[in-house]
Amino acid sequence: TAIEYAEEGSIAPRWHVIEDEVTPDSRLNEFPASHPISQLLLDKRVGDTVHLAPGRVGSRPATIRQILDKYVYRYQRCLEEFQLRFPDANELQMVQVRHKPDGELDISDIEAQVRQSYEVKRNAIAMYATQPLPLQFVGEFVDGGVFDAVQYLALDDQSILRCSPDTPHERQNSLIAIAQANEVVLDLSAIATLVLTEGIALLEALDRPVIISQNCSEEMDRLCRRVHDGSPRGKGYMSWREGRLMFTEVSEEAHLARETHLADGFDRIKRVAKVLPCRELAELDSEKKNVLVRILGRHGAQAVLLARKPGRALWTDDFMQASCALQEYGVRSIWSELVAMHLQSRGMIEPKAAADFVATLVGFRYQSIMITPATFLACGAKAGWNANVTPLKQALEPLRQGGPTESVLGLAIGVASEVERQIEDHTLRTEVASLVVRAILSRSDGLQAVGWLRHLLRNREEWVGYI
Repeated sequence: TAIEYAEEGSIAPRWHVIEDEVTPDSRLNEFPASHPISQLLLDKRVGDTVHLAPGRVGSRPATIRQILDKYVYRYQRCLEEFQLRFPDANELQMVQVRHKPDGELDISDIEAQVRQSYEVKRNAIAMYATQPLPLQFVGEFVDGGVFDAVQYLALDDQSILRCSPDTPHERQNSLIAIAQANEVVLDLSAIATLVLTEGIALLEALDRPVIISQNCSEEMDRLCRRVHDGSPRGKGYMSWREGRLMFTEVSEEAHLARETHLADGFDRIKRVAKVLPCRELAELDSEKKNVLVRILGRHGAQAVLLARKPGRALWTDDFMQASCALQEYGVRSIWSELVAMHLQSRGMIEPKAAADFVATLVGFRYQSIMITPATFLACGAKAGWNANVTPLKQALEPLRQGGPTESVLGLAIGVASEVERQIEDHTLRTEVASLVVRAILSRSDGLQAVGWLRHLLRNREEWVGYI
């Protein structure tokens, strides 16, 4: 039991912890139950008065202010003193909330801190969107690592997630890499994607051994411990949105659902993957090792070096990691969208499953994803064929701002064929034709392109009738 009392005339209260399980330490305000003051405080209630020096000239009367379980007392002390003991740490911060003259709580300090944190994150994400930066860079600003960076970017509708190259030549090289690889090294960014999209079935369908680095496995364990440590959880979180401070409530059920989803996903991945140590990182020149770890994180550095072995490919959704791996170590990389397309081409997953998975990536603004006709229809179905809703909004971009007219017409004709194969409803067919044509018309060469499209689709009633 921990008891707080205040003597009459004294401003500072004192704590007295009655310790009956371990040897008491008076430096921590711990005393045995046999201690004279412990005897005075036992069986008392808040508000009771005790005399700390009975029988003396001054009996030193004191009033009991609080009675707490000793573990609650220690927990509260940890919270209160964390910043003082560890001034460089930001995991836990304490703010004193005062009242305004009108009686309302003054939360201006909290508001300023949350706004500053938001602006720092937005600046980091803006830099990531416009400069060649790895996901590790974003992770440092979202109070986590690569796993948290993927989740944050994917769920933030103002962000992008750069997962792959944007040239046909590089894409072809990666297709060759996955076809020729005897083993695949799975990076944490790809693990984050698979957990986020519930796409672990792709990994389970892969017909070759999968490797994860020792540090990647440890990072997964750390993430699980972070959500399963049994510590008290907050009822929500504060954020800066729409120019003001907002509080989003998170129920206990939501906490448990996320924990279960994460733990189950990691368990499935570890049942498939083999964990390997990376002695190559320890053997690397110290200066080069430090730079690599600083850029990619230890798990990312280990993944790159493990993938350097002939016959292996690196599966990563961090394009800058893939670029670094290729330029510095000759490592060939693949990414989640490419894996889905490869599995479909080999008959290892159904075409609809592949299209739905890629459509989910499109909705999370993974770039640069190839929009195929099947993916386009999957995006449309997920968005209810509303052109302003994710992921159809993103899937229409290649028609609006795509490259050469030939590639745009190729996609439009492919969509027309896929519509004819998948959609029976005449009204919906016409609606899809309308969306495609309107998107093409927004191009600078839109009228000419639609004219060519009319000619090429002259035998398809819905399209000719609309165009």
